[in-house]
This record gives sequence, structure tokens and C-alpha cells, in this order.
Amino acid sequence: QSKQWEKALGLHRDMELAGIPQTVSTYNAVITSMEISDKWDVAYQLYQDMINRDMLPNEITYNTVMAALAKAGKWQIASRMLETMGEKRLKRSVQSYNHVIASLAVACEWDAATGYIQKMNEEFLKPDLTTYNIVLRGLSATGRWREALALLDDMRSSGVTPDATTFAKVIALLEEQGQLRQARDLLEQMRMLGIKPEASSYSSAMQSSLEQGNWQEAMSYLNDMKAKKVKLDISTYRV
Repeated sequence: QSKQWEKALGLHRDMELAGIPQTVSTYNAVITSMEISDKWDVAYQLYQDMINRDMLPNEITYNTVMAALAKAGKWQIASRMLETMGEKRLKRSVQSYNHVIASLAVACEWDAATGYIQKMNEEFLKPDLTTYNIVLRGLSATGRWREALALLDDMRSSGVTPDATTFAKVIALLEEQGQLRQARDLLEQMRMLGIKPEASSYSSAMQSSLEQGNWQEAMSYLNDMKAKKVKLDISTYRV
């Protein structure tokens, strides 16, 4: 990867020295190489260079630079670029917003990340599975289980189907916060949707059943794990 971005940047400079005109497409190709190689600073410098040359970066330019910024947690720059897209009347997609939300996630700016879902709705953009999973990860990390459940409901009401990762994050959060019954309810929803739960999710449900004296239900979860060939982990044995 190191050689690839260096070669791309070297070719870009050679074209400059040879007097070969640069285009938005040639800049985008180099910026993509920087994004792949996690060179957010060089990607952003190239974007700034385009502006200084009175070139007009397009949606590909913005999304690629913001993707690089997202991995580095540079949310201030990413959010400014998103605003600039609107000012330039460029199409801001779900992917554009996801890059900003991801940058906020890396920086642990979870309140701002959650707020961007509302901004997407205001622009009539439908948050996707990636959007919700990023924000749910943040709510889980900060112990905000009520907000996580509300966001899960919002996710399903908007027509986005949660996946195993979505459920696992929320179930783990509920277990940590002592909300075992609700964790068990989510496991049941997973089973109804045909989504294969993780071992930790089963453990939470088993713990809830045992605390209510329902050992038969706990055994049914264990049997279900075996039937679905879910590998038992240390959390299961602790139950």
C-alpha cells in the first residue's frame, strides 16, 4: 500500500512537471489512492489544491476525501466538507452522511453522530444499516440503553432490517445495564427473523430465564444454540 500511494503521488507530480493538464478525474484517482492508504492529510491537501486551481471537486472527490477523514476521526473537517457540498449544490448521499457519522464515532462524539440521523431525515435521505450500526455502537459504548432501544425501533419503522451485529450490540448493552428481560426479548425477535444470534446474546437470555426461575426456557436456548451450531463461549459457561 505504501508503494502504491507514493507511486500515485509521484505520477501526479510528474504530470505537473511535464505540463500535462490535470483534470478532476486525475485528481480523484490520486485521492482514492490516498484514501486506501489511510493518507487523509495528503487526500485533503489534494482537495485544497483543486480549489486553489479553481477546479470544481465533484461528489466523488468529496466522498473519497471524507472517507479518508472518517478513518482518522477528523470530524470537524468532514462536517465542513459536507456543508460545502450543500453550498455547492452537490448531491449529498447517505454515504456522504455516513462518512461524517463514522468520523464522529472514531472521535467518540456520539451526541453529534446521533444528531446527523435527524439531519438526514430532514433532507429526505433514508439512513441505512451502516448508519444505524455506527450510532448504536456509540450508544452502547456510553451505556445509553433506552436511546439504543428507541433507535432500534426507529430503524425498523423506517424499513431498515437489523442484522446480527445490530442485535448483538444492543443485547450486550442491555446485559451490561442489567436489563436482562429486554435482552431476552430481542433474542426472541432475532429468532423470529431467522437471524443467527451470537453466543453472548444467548447467554444474556439464559441468564434472564434462570433469574425468573424458568430453567426450561434457559435449556431451550441452550438447545437452540446447539441446533444452530453456535459455538459456546466463556459467557455461556458462566451462566
